[in-house]
Amino acid sequence: MKVAVLTVGTPDVVRAGLESILKSRRGVSVCARPGGGRKKDIIALLRTAKPDVTVVVVPALGTEAAVQAQALTALARKSSRVLVLLPGCDALGMRKVREAGAGGCVSLACSTDELFEALSSVNAGGRLPAGSGKGGAGEIAKLTRRERQVLQLLAEGKTTKESAVVLDVGRKTIETHRLNLMNKLQSHSVAWLTKLALREGLIPLDS
Repeated sequence: MKVAVLTVGTPDVVRAGLESILKSRRGVSVCARPGGGRKKDIIALLRTAKPDVTVVVVPALGTEAAVQAQALTALARKSSRVLVLLPGCDALGMRKVREAGAGGCVSLACSTDELFEALSSVNAGGRLPAGSGKGGAGEIAKLTRRERQVLQLLAEGKTTKESAVVLDVGRKTIETHRLNLMNKLQSHSVAWLTKLALREGLIPLDS
């Protein structure tokens, strides 16, 4: 793989660590870091550095962070392909960056191998399912109807208490269904379960 990468949207200390990992892989070069986080600084760097892939890092959860990530993705998408690193379970962030044209998004908790796999796919023009983890298409067929409902609510960010109210059952029942579905899907990663729910259409990307 030969790819020039630019990282934006994250504090210096986090970006330094990410860039160190990127530089460790043969064929990956890291573009000069932006002089500031302002829009005009990033635009100027995109024009001069001409990266193949811009990695947008979202260091926090929440609406404000998701909107900022959407803006950065849309900005970078004009000049390069975009890979987004998202924290934890962030269905809103996933939807926002996809709407802005991101080629893919993975969890900040992903492994080094998963990061480079995503980077290679995005650089090649591919599109990735949001997040990372085990399993694949068709895995959701293992779940019961109630387990799918619990998965959907989990992916939407509902707490155990909120899910219990929506389904009119006890909290212990929700916890049992959640444990069962995680065991069936062989993953306890909420970020990956959110990805699966998005990919299988349990929660729409454009909602």
